[in-house]
This record gives sequence, C-alpha cells and structure tokens, in this order.
Amino acid sequence: MTEHSARQTRIISEAFTLLERYGLPELTTKRLAAALGVSEAALYRHFASKRAILEGMVERLEANTVESWTHACAAGPAPLAQIRAFFVRQAHQFESFPPLSLFLLNAEPLRHEAQLYRRVQDLMTRSLAQLHELLTQARASGSVNPAADPETLVFMVAGGFRLLVSSWHEHGEGPGPGPGPGPGLVERTRAYVTSVLSAVGGGHS
Repeated sequence: MTEHSARQTRIISEAFTLLERYGLPELTTKRLAAALGVSEAALYRHFASKRAILEGMVERLEANTVESWTHACAAGPAPLAQIRAFFVRQAHQFESFPPLSLFLLNAEPLRHEAQLYRRVQDLMTRSLAQLHELLTQARASGSVNPAADPETLVFMVAGGFRLLVSSWHEHGEGPGPGPGPGPGLVERTRAYVTSVLSAVGGGHS
C-alpha cells in the first residue's frame, strides 16, 4: 500500500469532502485545487492525475478497514467480541470523518474506473468472508445458536450496519440543527450489533 505524504493525505481528505458535497462527476482537479487554495499545477506535483487521487482515496478506505480488523483482533479470541469491535471501530472512523463512509454506501460512482471499483468490491467481499468465518467459529463453539445460518447472520449484521450508516449520513443523529452526520453512530452501532448477536444466543460471548 502506498505511503502518502502529509500534503497528499490532505489532498485525499479534501477530495473525500468534495465527493460528499458534489458527487464524483464534479470532483474536478480545478475544484479540488481551489478548495485547497493552490493551483492545479501545484496539485499535479503531488498526484499525476485525478485517477491517482481516486486511487489514493481507495487506499485510504483499504487502510482504515485493515485498521478496523487489527483493532478487532486485539479485542481477544472470542469471535463475537471481534465482530462487535470491528463494527464499533468502523463507526468511530465514520464519525471522525463522515465522507469516508461514502464508498461503503455506494461504490457505483467508481464503476467507470474498473480497477478501483473492483478493489472496493473486493475489500467488502473480504470483510464479509471474515465475518462469515468468525460467525462459523462462534456457532461451532456454542456461542451462537447451532440452528443459526452464518451467511444469514452476516447479512443481518453487515446489512443492518449499512442501513444505520445510511440513515446517520442522511439525517444525522447529533443535537445540532439541520441534517447531516453528527454524533450517535458509535452507540447505535454498538447497540445494534449487540442486539443481533444476543438474539441468536451470543450477546455475552
């Protein structure tokens, strides 16, 4: 994975912010340079093209997902504890920087960039596979009802989280005026995941 300089990291963050505000078609290097207060020529000293910036955005998403799984593994050997820790960590990341959740909600804007689109899809597929493995382990150990189907549980937990993020992103959960993301996603995520796992017999494992 590419190591980005502080300036490149700032450019990527601003690109995410503009993506959230205007959508991918309007995420132009001219608009990005203006938002950063630099010339387009200065922007190209850090990234060779708009595609290179998009690749940097995908790499940031990949790095954050890897960090979430690393955090989950540190929660201990219990599969259900790792699942809770993963989703709560993801929620923390999205609360800290809401635009990061955009590709989780909809990777379609990247479809014209086939390689980058596949990377996002592959990232999601790997996370779902890891969830499936953890739920299979939990069922084998008895912390999940043996009648529960791991594949169904994956879609219950992951799909529900996606809906939580979508609702939070569109309407906000904080005390501030107007729509938009605010506090609340972490606690809602913790409560939701715990509720689902409790319903299948694993709320305290």
